[in-house]
Amino acid sequence: MEMEYNFDILYRMHAKNEQFYKLGYILKNEYVSNNIIILRELKHFRLTSTQLKIIKEAVIDEFSIIKFRLGIQSLEIEVKN
Repeated sequence: MEMEYNFDILYRMHAKNEQFYKLGYILKNEYVSNNIIILRELKHFRLTSTQLKIIKEAVIDEFSIIKFRLGIQSLEIEVKN
């Protein structure tokens, strides 16, 4: 069940990435970088409770680019560790 939830939340981050790119809120470089970060996290499925909270807020707020970027940053920190 937890693995399905992690997949769903990452899928929703990917959808947000697509949405913000299509709306012109992020440039292609950021879009591609975000996709790489999301794909790396999909490989490991090791989201912490803090990451899940940040990412959940990022996908719930439909138009908050700031929360979205914070969610991506949270994933990026985990990928680097």
